[in-house]
Amino acid sequence: MPFQIWRQLCSTGRIRRPLAAERAEADARRYGWDRVRPRALDQLALVARWRGDLAGALELHLQAWPLFAEHDDLAGLADCLRGLARDAVSLGDRAQATRYFLQASQLYRKLKQPLSRVDCLLSLGFLMLNAGRTRRAEVLLQATVNLCERLNAPTRKAQGLLLLAKVAQNDHDLDRAEMLLWRSLTTFEQAGEPSMVADCHNNLAENARLRGNLDHAETGFRRSLELHEAMGSANGFLPRLNLGLTLVEKGAYAEARPVLELSLSEIEAAGRRGYLAWAHIALLPVAAHFRDWEGWEEHVEEARALVHHPDTLRSDDVWPLERAGLLALALGAVAQAREALELAVEAWQRQGRPDRVAQVARALSDLESAERRMGGEP
Repeated sequence: MPFQIWRQLCSTGRIRRPLAAERAEADARRYGWDRVRPRALDQLALVARWRGDLAGALELHLQAWPLFAEHDDLAGLADCLRGLARDAVSLGDRAQATRYFLQASQLYRKLKQPLSRVDCLLSLGFLMLNAGRTRRAEVLLQATVNLCERLNAPTRKAQGLLLLAKVAQNDHDLDRAEMLLWRSLTTFEQAGEPSMVADCHNNLAENARLRGNLDHAETGFRRSLELHEAMGSANGFLPRLNLGLTLVEKGAYAEARPVLELSLSEIEAAGRRGYLAWAHIALLPVAAHFRDWEGWEEHVEEARALVHHPDTLRSDDVWPLERAGLLALALGAVAQAREALELAVEAWQRQGRPDRVAQVARALSDLESAERRMGGEP
């Protein structure tokens, strides 16, 4: 291997070319260069992640972890822990991801690497938001944005503002959310960060959807998806999923079906278990509309699993359940309607929404009347 590649690997732990990383790992095993092998494994994990092989990335990071510890390579260990945390997020294990990010953050603080520590803090804020711990996330993210100001780190500050916009959306302060998102978008465009520009468009579209402007939301999700596809990004499944949900909300079930089915396939192929149930729930109203009761059974099982894990439950996971139940009821599919509506009641209770619980309870009352008319058990 050319000397400059080895020097780059040893000094920074970064090999830009996948082939170089693979050769570095093979040579390290062959010649016993033990201190270099964990860095090569770490780079191979990044390559695997880039290719969409999340399970492979996790396995490579787990191989590298004890080797970094054995050689007391704290910088390599911190990077590896951060990689493990990202793998865990993608695979849906948020509790483990939180532990890895905390360990990495502590090491970066010890190593006096503030920017890498900021990356971990931003990720921890994201995990808190998704776990419903909005206030704790807000405090952490605001402190991290302030730290970015002191470090003169504009793109990381923009990431923090983007996450604070999600806090504002959770608080139904959509004007503040939109202001923060436009500030983030401007910074990312100036910095030439296309993936983050795509994320901003996805979140601006979500803001429009929350305002009830579904046409504007559809346009924004399509724009985000186009940007991801132009980059060859593996993260296009998210705006695609959001686009499908928007089409369902508009009642455009025939148009939503291929969008959501492709999103589900992408999520399954990438092993993104954290998003799998969301896609299945989005497909429930579509299955009801097309009387696809075989597909319904698969989707409702995933829905039930998510409802019974409230830490990852969002309001977007509940209204499709309610919509699916009402569609099934209108079609006379009483058993399926009861399944969906009872799950919706439980989910709205977990979300602390008595108004929606009462609304679904009225639908269940109509369902019981339908059962009596059909001669079924009340």
